[in-house]
Amino acid sequence: SQRSPEEGPATAEEPLLREGSLEVGEVPSKGCFLVAHPACTDPFFAHTVLFVLEHCPRSGTMAVAINRPLAGSSPYYFTGGPRDPGKLVPLHRLTEYATSEGKLRGDCMPIVPGVFLGMDPGQLQENTDDDRNAGKVLLAAGYVEWEPRQLEAEVRANLWVVVRPPADTGGLLFRAASPATRHGQPHGLWAEVLAGLGGEYAEFARIPPHDPEAENGSPVGNQDSALGLPPCCTRVGQS
Repeated sequence: SQRSPEEGPATAEEPLLREGSLEVGEVPSKGCFLVAHPACTDPFFAHTVLFVLEHCPRSGTMAVAINRPLAGSSPYYFTGGPRDPGKLVPLHRLTEYATSEGKLRGDCMPIVPGVFLGMDPGQLQENTDDDRNAGKVLLAAGYVEWEPRQLEAEVRANLWVVVRPPADTGGLLFRAASPATRHGQPHGLWAEVLAGLGGEYAEFARIPPHDPEAENGSPVGNQDSALGLPPCCTRVGQS
């Protein structure tokens, strides 16, 4: 069975997911996960897992990659997407930080229960200067966006598999940010999520990783226009 949020991140000896523990969704929604279909050969997105921050039929979709560690940085930092890589998107499950006297802080936005977007720039260093919040904080540099109905078209084209938010969304979201996991490479979490879907997806998970840069990938997402991030996200280096 899946772990509860109170149990914290799984260890390397205790896989977070079992086969068939996740469900495929028909349409994207806020708080769902997107797993690159094996047919996707885009140089950035192949074998990538995304977390959807916002999805609106009128304004489009915004997401961040959660399984691409940022080279040369602390374990909290990930490459979130090709759009505006100088923008830092903080995700966390620090309920004690996000609420004060029972009220949500102004710099935090709930995505799903127990998962928050945004952190005061002055608090970023304090909350990521050691390992005490490992598995609870993920800082994504950049993001991915789609214009209205663009993502739905990519799902129909077998570029993405929609994964419904599990009971412990935070456990899956911060899986790659936990030092106890085995997912130092993008293929690891990608394969585990597919295995968690079971059936034919579990078979896809056994396909060895390839070099997407050696192929001409299908275009994914929108890199030309910005939806705009909320004020709770910060520019890298801002204090």
